[in-house]
Formats: sequence, C-alpha cells, structure tokens
Amino acid sequence: MGKDTLNRIGYIDIAKCVAIVSVVVGHVLAYDLYGFDTVWKQSLLMSFIYSYHMPLFMFLSGLVSIIAIQKSAVLNDVIKRIRILLIPFIIIGSLYSLWHYGNLDFVLSKMKFGYWYLWVLFVFYLTTYPICYGGGMWRYFIAIIIWIVANHYVLMVPEGARDAASLQLMTSYYPYYLLGNVVKRYKLHDLAFSNGCVFFLSALIWACASFLSFRYSNYVVTTAIILVIMNICKKIDDAGFRANRFCVYIGQNTLYIYVFHYFALQIMKTTCFASFLCHYSNITIDLLIAMVPTVLAVAFSLGVKFVLQREPMVMRWVFGKKE
Repeated sequence: MGKDTLNRIGYIDIAKCVAIVSVVVGHVLAYDLYGFDTVWKQSLLMSFIYSYHMPLFMFLSGLVSIIAIQKSAVLNDVIKRIRILLIPFIIIGSLYSLWHYGNLDFVLSKMKFGYWYLWVLFVFYLTTYPICYGGGMWRYFIAIIIWIVANHYVLMVPEGARDAASLQLMTSYYPYYLLGNVVKRYKLHDLAFSNGCVFFLSALIWACASFLSFRYSNYVVTTAIILVIMNICKKIDDAGFRANRFCVYIGQNTLYIYVFHYFALQIMKTTCFASFLCHYSNITIDLLIAMVPTVLAVAFSLGVKFVLQREPMVMRWVFGKKE
C-alpha cells in the first residue's frame, strides 16, 4: 500500500472524527443544554453544525462505498451492509427506544429517534451497485434525474409511509453521498482535496454564506463547507501531527460513538444552562459549555465498545465484527 493510499485513509478518518464530534456537540446542545424547542432559535453554533455535519458523513460514506464494493461480490457486500448497518439500527435502536420511551415507535418515525442515518445509509449503499457496475458517467446522470423527480414528489407520498421510510431524509442527503461516490470513482480526490483554487473558492463561498447567516444553507454552500473541511483534514494528515493518531482512532469508531452517545446524553440531561444560554448565547460560549458533555459522551461510547469487545459473540451478531 503506497503512501498516498495511507494518507487518503488517514484524512478520511480525520474527517470522520470531525463529523462525529460535530454530531455529538449538536446533540448535546439540543438534548442537554437548550432543548429542541429552543436550540434552533437561539444557538448559532447549532445552525452552523447542522449545515454540514450529516452531509459530510454522507459524502464520506459515498467516498468509501466503491472501495467496499470492489473488494467483494455484490451478495456478500449486501450481507455485510445488513450486518454492520441494519442489525445495529434494529437492535441498538430498539434498546434505546424501549429504555427511553418505553415503546418501539422509532421504526415508524422519520428520524428513528436519531438512528435514521444507519437505515438511510443502507438504502444508499443499495443504489451504489447499479451505478458502479457497468456503464459510464451516464448512470450518474440517471441517478441525478431520479433524485430530482423523487425530491419533487416526495411530499405526495402518504405521511406515514414517508416517515417510516425516512424518504425526506433520503432526498435531502443523497446528493452528498453521490458526490462522494463520483469523487472516488473518477479519482478526483487530488483536485477536490489538494487544489488551492478549489480550497480558496470553497472558503470564499463559505465566508460569504457566513456573513449572510449560518442559519441558511443550500447544496452549494454545504458542498463548499465539505470541501474546505476535507482540504484541512488532508493538510493535517500530511503534516503528521501527534494528535492525528487520536483523531484517526475516533474516526475509526464513529459507529460506536453514533449508536451509544444517545444513551449518555439522556443520562447527563440537564436544563440548568438553558436560561443562561438563552440570554448570553454565542458560538464561543456554546462550544465551551458543550465540550465537557461531548467528551463524556464520546468516552462513554468508547467505554461501552471496550466492554462489548470482551464478548466476541455480541460484536459479531450486533455489529458484524469478526473479533
């Protein structure tokens, strides 16, 4: 494996670290500090984080999807995706739903009580097979056309079916997954992640959007933010900082942090900061207050993973890991 390949894997993991930490910070703000009814109106940090964190995750998932498919047959890969995405979604999602809400309604809700990402990503992986096998760029154009039509007509689907399948989330995030897929398949990573002009233009778009307001974003602005983050992660990886190893470790364990941090947030839930933040909120204050519960939630998630690793059967049947 060449140096460039190693660097590429390294900066992808660093970017995954940025994404998962952003997710946890956002959820700390919403679950523990402000409350969902208040956070969108009061926290500029929340608006900023939500402008890129899940799009970044989807982009990274699309970026590595072709790698996975090229290494195995289609049927084997589908089984693998069921084991590492659907089974954790069902088992951990059910445990959280029963523990916190006393029911299994998460399966029918649009957001799946937070676990929607695993379900949506599984569906996205299924769409990768017809795109990757045979044909050229025209398959991507067909995928874009299908997305445009679906995005236009999604609200016509009955609400119950629409929420159960998380169709609105699929139509919202699919372009980022597809973009990552294109970047990987056509080897555009150097152009996208190491080109000064692309970085400058993306940073300029981000800066202009920031000047207007973080509370408004679109596909162009969000893509620009993703490219800026990927360029910075690539430079950090190339620089070889000592902290890189820790960031890579976090990036390699995003699944565990994602599925278990919800439990930690409910355990730590408090409203003692809500009144203060509503009066004195700004990005710096929000970030400083959110950092401690964020660190605790990440540590809790990794601790649960450490305990579960002692039970190979659990790791194999719940997470599809051959420990």
